[in-house]
Amino acid sequence: MSSRRIVMTGGVALVALGLAVLALAQPGGFGGPPPGGGGGRSGGPGGDMQAMNYLEKAWTAVSFQLGCTAEQVGTLKPTFAAELTARDQAVAEAMRDRDMEAMQKAQSACKSNLNARLKEVLSDDQWQKLQKLTKPLGPPTEG
Repeated sequence: MSSRRIVMTGGVALVALGLAVLALAQPGGFGGPPPGGGGGRSGGPGGDMQAMNYLEKAWTAVSFQLGCTAEQVGTLKPTFAAELTARDQAVAEAMRDRDMEAMQKAQSACKSNLNARLKEVLSDDQWQKLQKLTKPLGPPTEG
């Protein structure tokens, strides 16, 4: 191999190494928490990212997993429909404006509004089961 080729290969390797170091130094680089911190955990600076799919998870639970009566489902359906519309509109506006904080607030408001209504309609047993079904999954543990 010529000395010029060796120098070029070494230069490319150094550039690649430099780019990797820069990527690791960035917030969220290669598996770190996302920008804003909190790692998407409830209550952290990253907002309540578990609220993102809460409506869908809760509706699935109400419809199929909690043993809700037809009356309970009928009572809750308008609330879910209204919250879905409000959430989707607010999220679309936040995405258009590139306002992640507004998007997280819309999703958290949806979750809070649903929970208030769910607590009124569900039995204590159904509410506890819903809490377990919608509990965020923690990071994998070693062992």
